[in-house]
Amino acid sequence: MTDKWYRVVHVQNQGYSTMTPEAWDATPEAHRERVRVLQLCDSQEGATVAYRELPQEWRDKKNLHKARGEWWESIEVGDGVLFKPADRPLPVIEVEIPPELHVLADILGRLPPERSRAETRALDWYATRSPTPSRR
Repeated sequence: MTDKWYRVVHVQNQGYSTMTPEAWDATPEAHRERVRVLQLCDSQEGATVAYRELPQEWRDKKNLHKARGEWWESIEVGDGVLFKPADRPLPVIEVEIPPELHVLADILGRLPPERSRAETRALDWYATRSPTPSRR
């Protein structure tokens, strides 16, 4: 059954394009693995406009999607995903880490049997008495 969506897509190793609902329906499941849908549109004209809005310099970006009228790029970070505007670099943020956190990280880097009693007490004290940053 054919759906009603026209798609702006990125085909792996081929580039960006638009697909009609019929073309999407005719694409075998095995080939769909190579197709990333960037945007769903309700008309061919809308898909063509969205395709033309893709800046040429994004041709090598892999994880693009459109949300709230902007193009976003998703980046896998550790066990999560970070979303950033596709047309801007990530901001550089410098954070000063207090010396006691370096010490605690060193203690936590060792297995519990390798920690001294004083180190274990320090961890317990810090976990129960340290101020928790407020979340806004």
